[in-house]
Amino acid sequence: MKDRSDAGDVLIALRNARPVLDEPSANPESAAALLLLDRVTSMPRGSKPRHRALLAATAVAAVVAGGLIAVSRDAKAPRPPLDVRLVAAASHTGLADTGRAEVTFAMDAGTQTEQRGISKMTFAGNDLEMVTDFAGSRGRPGFQSVNRTVGGQFYLLDGPPERKRWYHDVAASGSQRKDLFSLDPRDLLDMLQPSASFSEQGSRPVDGERMRRLVAGTPGNVPTMNLGLGPNDGSRVTHLSLLVDRRDVVRRIDLRTEWKETRTTGEAFEKRPDGTVRLIPAPSGAPTTIVVHRSEYTARFYDLGAPVMIEAPAGALPVTGKG
Repeated sequence: MKDRSDAGDVLIALRNARPVLDEPSANPESAAALLLLDRVTSMPRGSKPRHRALLAATAVAAVVAGGLIAVSRDAKAPRPPLDVRLVAAASHTGLADTGRAEVTFAMDAGTQTEQRGISKMTFAGNDLEMVTDFAGSRGRPGFQSVNRTVGGQFYLLDGPPERKRWYHDVAASGSQRKDLFSLDPRDLLDMLQPSASFSEQGSRPVDGERMRRLVAGTPGNVPTMNLGLGPNDGSRVTHLSLLVDRRDVVRRIDLRTEWKETRTTGEAFEKRPDGTVRLIPAPSGAPTTIVVHRSEYTARFYDLGAPVMIEAPAGALPVTGKG
């Protein structure tokens, strides 16, 4: 019984003091030690006590040799920047197979063109199904956009509400998913770059698992990208934070952006029923003002590895330029 108690005490201590590896790529021995430590702390309770005790002791020795034992620091002191490239690599691998994602968004919050909604995506590799529900605003009803990318081909459910049907845009390819209302939230992983200076800031429980929270200290260094939910030319990222599971896979991304527009007094924007926006020009010589557009996005990944099958819709009508 003593072996079991000793092993348990060691493993509890290891779990509580599991270090964060800031620059593992510079020290292969340290990286190997951390992998061993991670393996030990995640061993099932049914493992043989002597085997657990031996591996625990080995992990402690390896961690000490690799210089990974965490040194106590003021809890209020800022964490040093970490190499987010490791998280990006693990996330690209962890999200490459099958799963689901949900993106909530608020575009142009507080303006006349404000648009809120929820986009739900099912993915199996490069095959996608995207269902986006846009909330109604300013007395106008909401609407839904549904599309699929299967085998590199783009399909769109379109038409009047009572007569919707599937179309196959033979001129579009899988890259169409980056266009309007077709965001693959996995593309947001491209924002995980060292220039954003990520640091760990606590943790949060998600789906029964405690996940690390990583926050970008310099989000303005993140390059702009097409978020698939509307044009964002000239926008800049003002906030970027992540929730990362124990495999270093991103499970949630919170993003805020803004861009400034010089608007001439008297001009206006009109939103069409399909969600597109038309500019109504102002009279010649009218004064100008600066309008700040702010948008928010939250992408959540779940059901990773779930059995998913996305098929091309039967009877889709071939068209060109429908997407």
